[in-house]
Amino acid sequence: MTIPQIAEQPWCPVTRYCLYQRIRGGMDIVEAITTKPHQTRKKYRYRGKMRSLLYLSRLPECIVKYNTLYERIERYGWPIEFAMTTPVVEPKERKSKKLRADIEWARPIEEIIKGGEER
Repeated sequence: MTIPQIAEQPWCPVTRYCLYQRIRGGMDIVEAITTKPHQTRKKYRYRGKMRSLLYLSRLPECIVKYNTLYERIERYGWPIEFAMTTPVVEPKERKSKKLRADIEWARPIEEIIKGGEER
Protein backbone atom coordinates (compact mmCIF):
# COMPACT_ATOMS: atom_id res chain seq x y z
CA MET A 1 0.00 0.00 0.00
CA THR A 2 1.19 3.51 -0.76
CA ILE A 3 1.08 6.42 1.70
CA PRO A 4 -1.93 8.07 -0.01
CA GLN A 5 -3.80 4.73 0.03
CA ILE A 6 -3.03 4.26 3.73
CA ALA A 7 -4.14 7.81 4.54
CA GLU A 8 -7.48 7.24 2.75
CA GLN A 9 -8.35 4.26 4.95
CA PRO A 10 -11.02 4.94 7.63
CA TRP A 11 -8.80 3.42 10.33
CA CYS A 12 -5.91 5.83 9.67
CA PRO A 13 -6.19 8.69 12.22
CA VAL A 14 -4.10 11.21 10.23
CA THR A 15 -4.30 12.96 6.89
CA ARG A 16 -1.98 12.23 3.97
CA TYR A 17 -0.14 15.52 4.55
CA CYS A 18 0.42 14.69 8.22
CA LEU A 19 1.65 11.22 7.31
CA TYR A 20 4.14 12.64 4.79
CA GLN A 21 5.37 15.21 7.31
CA ARG A 22 5.89 12.58 10.00
CA ILE A 23 7.86 10.27 7.68
CA ARG A 24 9.98 13.17 6.34
CA GLY A 25 10.70 14.15 9.94
CA GLY A 26 12.20 10.72 10.59
CA MET A 27 9.29 8.96 12.29
CA ASP A 28 8.97 5.23 11.73
CA ILE A 29 6.13 4.33 9.29
CA VAL A 30 4.24 2.25 11.87
CA GLU A 31 4.57 4.98 14.49
CA ALA A 32 3.52 7.63 11.94
CA ILE A 33 0.34 5.69 11.15
CA THR A 34 -0.60 4.67 14.69
CA THR A 35 0.17 7.90 16.57
CA LYS A 36 -2.95 9.98 16.93
CA PRO A 37 -2.80 13.67 15.98
CA HIS A 38 -2.19 16.19 18.75
CA GLN A 39 -5.23 18.26 17.98
CA THR A 40 -8.54 17.07 19.31
CA ARG A 41 -11.09 16.62 16.60
CA LYS A 42 -14.71 17.36 17.23
CA LYS A 43 -16.76 14.16 17.23
CA TYR A 44 -20.18 13.66 15.66
CA ARG A 45 -22.72 10.96 16.38
CA TYR A 46 -23.24 8.79 13.32
CA ARG A 47 -25.17 5.50 13.50
CA GLY A 48 -24.79 5.36 17.25
CA LYS A 49 -21.02 5.97 17.37
CA MET A 50 -18.95 9.10 17.82
CA ARG A 51 -16.83 9.79 14.71
CA SER A 52 -14.64 12.61 13.39
CA LEU A 53 -15.46 14.41 10.15
CA LEU A 54 -12.29 13.00 8.62
CA TYR A 55 -13.52 9.48 9.32
CA LEU A 56 -17.02 10.30 8.02
CA SER A 57 -15.63 11.84 4.82
CA ARG A 58 -13.78 8.60 4.04
CA LEU A 59 -16.82 6.34 4.34
CA PRO A 60 -18.12 4.89 1.05
CA GLU A 61 -21.57 6.41 1.54
CA CYS A 62 -20.11 9.93 1.75
CA ILE A 63 -20.17 11.38 -1.77
CA VAL A 64 -18.65 14.80 -0.98
CA LYS A 65 -15.14 15.94 -0.07
CA TYR A 66 -14.06 16.71 3.49
CA ASN A 67 -14.19 20.50 3.02
CA THR A 68 -17.73 20.36 1.65
CA LEU A 69 -18.83 18.11 4.51
CA TYR A 70 -17.25 20.48 7.05
CA GLU A 71 -18.96 23.54 5.54
CA ARG A 72 -22.35 21.83 5.39
CA ILE A 73 -22.26 20.62 8.99
CA GLU A 74 -20.37 23.39 10.81
CA ARG A 75 -21.32 26.47 8.81
CA TYR A 76 -24.81 25.65 7.57
CA GLY A 77 -25.97 23.21 10.26
CA TRP A 78 -27.01 20.38 7.95
CA PRO A 79 -27.83 16.97 9.47
CA ILE A 80 -24.84 14.61 9.08
CA GLU A 81 -26.47 11.96 6.86
CA PHE A 82 -28.00 14.61 4.60
CA ALA A 83 -24.66 16.44 4.31
CA MET A 84 -22.87 13.20 3.39
CA THR A 85 -25.33 11.98 0.76
CA THR A 86 -26.44 15.17 -1.02
CA PRO A 87 -24.48 15.72 -4.25
CA VAL A 88 -22.75 19.01 -4.95
CA VAL A 89 -24.74 21.27 -7.28
CA GLU A 90 -22.61 22.68 -10.05
CA PRO A 91 -22.98 26.44 -10.68
CA LYS A 92 -25.16 27.37 -13.64
CA GLU A 93 -23.44 28.41 -16.81
CA ARG A 94 -23.22 32.14 -17.24
CA LYS A 95 -25.04 33.78 -20.11
CA SER A 96 -22.70 34.66 -22.92
CA LYS A 97 -22.06 38.29 -23.84
CA LYS A 98 -23.28 37.57 -27.36
CA LEU A 99 -26.74 36.71 -26.07
CA ARG A 100 -26.83 39.84 -23.92
CA ALA A 101 -26.00 42.03 -26.93
CA ASP A 102 -29.12 40.79 -28.72
CA ILE A 103 -31.41 42.06 -25.98
CA GLU A 104 -33.22 45.22 -27.09
CA TRP A 105 -32.29 47.34 -24.07
CA ALA A 106 -28.61 46.65 -24.74
CA ARG A 107 -28.76 48.38 -28.16
CA PRO A 108 -28.33 52.13 -28.60
CA ILE A 109 -31.56 54.13 -28.07
CA GLU A 110 -31.34 55.71 -31.54
CA GLU A 111 -31.43 52.30 -33.16
CA ILE A 112 -34.46 51.27 -31.11
CA ILE A 113 -36.38 54.49 -32.00
CA LYS A 114 -35.44 54.26 -35.68
CA GLY A 115 -36.55 50.62 -35.79
CA GLY A 116 -39.91 51.51 -34.21
CA GLU A 117 -40.68 54.28 -36.73
CA GLU A 118 -40.26 52.00 -39.73
CA ARG A 119 -42.87 49.56 -38.46
